[in-house]
This record gives sequence, structure tokens and C-alpha cells, in this order.
Amino acid sequence: MQLGMVGLGRMGANMVRRLMAGGHRCVVFDLDAKAVERMAADGAKGAVSLDSLVEALDPPRLAVLAWLDDAAFRAAFSKSPIKRTGRDRFVRNVLIAIGNSGEASLWGSARVCLDDPSPLVRAMAVWALSRLLDADAFARLRAERLEGEVDPDVRGEWQSPP
Repeated sequence: MQLGMVGLGRMGANMVRRLMAGGHRCVVFDLDAKAVERMAADGAKGAVSLDSLVEALDPPRLAVLAWLDDAAFRAAFSKSPIKRTGRDRFVRNVLIAIGNSGEASLWGSARVCLDDPSPLVRAMAVWALSRLLDADAFARLRAERLEGEVDPDVRGEWQSPP
């Protein structure tokens, strides 16, 4: 996985080193050009500005990240601080990004998450779908899924106006 890090003080530089030791690729930026040079010498890709950091990052593959089960999440982030987040909260955040993306093509990834065992993930899948689907399509999906949902928070997302 590729990550960007802004700030290469003691904590930021150590986080980048640990991420790279875990097999992750890092793009780094700091106002101190020497700090960027040191991290580049350690294997990170240096950026000269925030804009160049963003340009150097690969576009996120939200669809793939939304489908991570627990085993795949642990394998992908085994040596990363991201693992502390936990799979359910990570996928919830991915679904928020999917909903905010405005990319209608991602609706299928959110739809698959409606069957996730975690109510946290299912609730955010509903929210994402409410943002990506037109009102009629969302209403049809709600009619199909609401009755079978037992979690009150997920039901609440279904019943919230899109």
C-alpha cells in the first residue's frame, strides 16, 4: 500500500520507517528539505510541496479496500499503525470516502457491504448508497433490505432521508 506523510519530525519519520519496513511505499513532505532528503535516502519518495505529494500518490482503490475481510485487513496492515484502527472502523472510513466521492461506479462496492457481519460497516454502506444512488434506486433498495435488518443503527440509516 502507498501512503503519504506530511511532517518528518521524530514521530513522523519513525512512522514512515516502520511503514516502509512493513512493505508500504511512502511519499513524504516536510518544510525542512533536509528531512525529506533523509527519508528519500531511506527509500521514501520525497515531495517538494503538498501539491507534489498529492500528485505522487496513486489514486486510492476504494473498491478494493471496501471488500477487505478481517484476514485480508490483517495481512495488508500487519506491520502498520493502521492495524490498530481495526478492520470494521477502517472499512467504515472507506465507505465514507466512497459516499463522498460522488463516483456512482462505486455503488457496487458499497452494496456488497450491506451483507457485512459488522453493523458499523452495514450502516455506512447504507449511508454511502444514499449518496451514490438516485432517490428511486435507493428507495427500492431500502424496501428490499430494511425489513430484514435487525440492528437499530443500520435501520436508522435506512430510515434517514437521503
